[in-house]
Amino acid sequence: MTKATLFVIAGLFVGISSNIGVGQERDALPRLKGNQAPQNFEQMWAGFDPRAEPLEVETLKEWEEEDVVLRIVRFRIGVFKDRKAKLAAIYGFPKSVSGTNKRLPGLVQIHGGGQYADHKA
Repeated sequence: MTKATLFVIAGLFVGISSNIGVGQERDALPRLKGNQAPQNFEQMWAGFDPRAEPLEVETLKEWEEEDVVLRIVRFRIGVFKDRKAKLAAIYGFPKSVSGTNKRLPGLVQIHGGGQYADHKA
């Protein structure tokens, strides 16, 4: 899963402005111009570099089901209004590739909210 994909999930944070203080990190997205919301995809992501953000991944829980390793992970998605924002996800992969560098295709399920994700969905 790329950071760009993760930011699509968190797209609701677009356009939040910041007041940078000493020792604080800059907001992940540029300020709105004239309080005007972006009108298209290009405007929404103008000035954003997903590789500039540290991911800061932490595993909250890990278990195995039917030869699949499942993890609940939380990762940083950016800085908004001078605060780090994080997103949680369920990350799963075949147990047979655990500890290897083998690359596998990924699947991202984006749901309508409710702050809940289910690995069986």
